Amino acid sequence: MNSVSTPFAKLEVSQSNEITAHHMLGFTNRSWVNAYKTHGPIFKVTIGERAHTVLCGHDANLEAWRRPDDWNYRDTASGSFFRSEMGKGHVTQLNGEPHRRLRKLILPAIGVKALSRDFEAVMASMAKSFAEMPRGAFDLYDKANIAYTYALSVSQVKSDIPPEAIKSLADFEEWFIAGLRVPPDQQQLFHSTKEYLAIKSAAYAVFEQVVAERQSGTHRNDSFDIMFDQPDLPGFLPLEQAEWVQAVYLLSVAGVGNIANQLSAAVWLLVSHPEWLDRLRDELNNVEVSTMKSGMANFPILKAVISEMERYYQPAPAIQKITTNDLDILGQYIPAGESVLHIHGLAHFDSDLYERPYEFNPGRWLAGGIKKPLAFGGGKHLCLGMGVARLFVPLSLALLVKGYDIDALQAPLSVSLAPTIPSTPPTTRFEVKLTPR
Repeated sequence: MNSVSTPFAKLEVSQSNEITAHHMLGFTNRSWVNAYKTHGPIFKVTIGERAHTVLCGHDANLEAWRRPDDWNYRDTASGSFFRSEMGKGHVTQLNGEPHRRLRKLILPAIGVKALSRDFEAVMASMAKSFAEMPRGAFDLYDKANIAYTYALSVSQVKSDIPPEAIKSLADFEEWFIAGLRVPPDQQQLFHSTKEYLAIKSAAYAVFEQVVAERQSGTHRNDSFDIMFDQPDLPGFLPLEQAEWVQAVYLLSVAGVGNIANQLSAAVWLLVSHPEWLDRLRDELNNVEVSTMKSGMANFPILKAVISEMERYYQPAPAIQKITTNDLDILGQYIPAGESVLHIHGLAHFDSDLYERPYEFNPGRWLAGGIKKPLAFGGGKHLCLGMGVARLFVPLSLALLVKGYDIDALQAPLSVSLAPTIPSTPPTTRFEVKLTPR
């Protein structure tokens, strides 16, 4: 395969810190789309002082996801990050057979059946969390993190976790994942701060306690038991001790920050489009939220709102990987060993796929006939937390909209996690007031 010249694209730096503003990786969506329309699905950009090869566009997404063994996730910056903080073998950063093994052992615990088993307990925990939220102004993103962690503690990993430990788990996920946004040469500095080490120690104490409890013979009839009790699979080595601890992390808290970001985005978009908030509230006033356990058939407006939110806003629109072979993707060449920034979320703003893509319009999903959003990626590295997000976000949004008047005091903002700490990454803050209806 002959090498071809890959053009460099010029991007426009975003000036907004609103999480639902149209930007990705610090640059405006419009400039990303313009680069795609000008140069095709493969081009180069400079971010900071580093050059990146970009892969984007709906057809390129599908082609990339058809080639699971052509990509190396382990040796990327994010792969190194997960290994340094959680040890070797974090499932999202593995390649080939090791990745297939862990997904095979973990997937039974995160499927639809496992999630729906404790629907009533999840719904009750969310209703309780919202009822206990302050009546004055408060940060919905922060409280949603805790509410979702609590919901996972009554479903995925049932354990007698006190409220302060629930908060420690939520804090760990926020600080841990935020570390991905710290430049690699400064991550060690951030992760050696006394604040982070204390949060991490408290969280790991919970993870290890759960593993020790199950290994002693205690059963909780939860998703972790599904993993723990399954027989050894032919051809697959059983989980090691460190992998059991990671499994507790994955089931008990992983991804709650992204789910809280999605809820924050959905609330803000509805408050900013009161006609859709009214339509959703009318729907919810005529159907019991509990019927969601059987699916979304009774909630066409809610389903459309969630689909449009997933298209309009993605907490993680890109993933880094490295080519393991020389590749030809849609006539474009990428050599082996190339670091690729796969921006799968860019397709959501392609006007050839979505009419007026920069407008929030749930009605496009009621009309039908358009491509599903790709908010959770695709292929063998499809986000493991997709099932949890697609249960928790519509359920919590329905409870909020039906039960409360919502006053958003500002848009959800990306702000410093802890301004007094060196190399501090950003997090989300979303100030609201809730008034029971």
